[in-house]
Amino acid sequence: MTDAPGTRVATPFDTAAVTAGGLDARQRALGAGLAAFLSAHWGTAVTVPFLAESSAGARRQNVLFDADAAGIRHALVATIIPNAAIQILPIPDEAAMLRLAAT
Repeated sequence: MTDAPGTRVATPFDTAAVTAGGLDARQRALGAGLAAFLSAHWGTAVTVPFLAESSAGARRQNVLFDADAAGIRHALVATIIPNAAIQILPIPDEAAMLRLAAT
C-alpha cells in the first residue's frame, strides 16, 4: 500500500461485527474516523470490522481495532490523546522507557 494524500475512498464501518452489545454513537464515529484516516493514508478503501477500547489511564485512550484493506486484515492499536496540553511525555519517549525498563 502507498501513501496517497488527498485520496478520497469509501470508509464503511461494520458495527455488527464488533460486539454482541453493539457500539454507542461515539464508538461508531471513532471507527468511521479510523477507517477514513487509514483510507486516506493508505490510498485504498479500509473497513474497521472490530473495535474495542482499552484503559490507558486518565490522559489517553487506547483503541484496539482491526483494519481490513485490499484483502488483508491488520490488527492495530491507536493511542489517542484528546488534548496535546495534557501529554506529559511524548509517546515514542514513553515507549522507549518502557522497553528499557523491561530489559
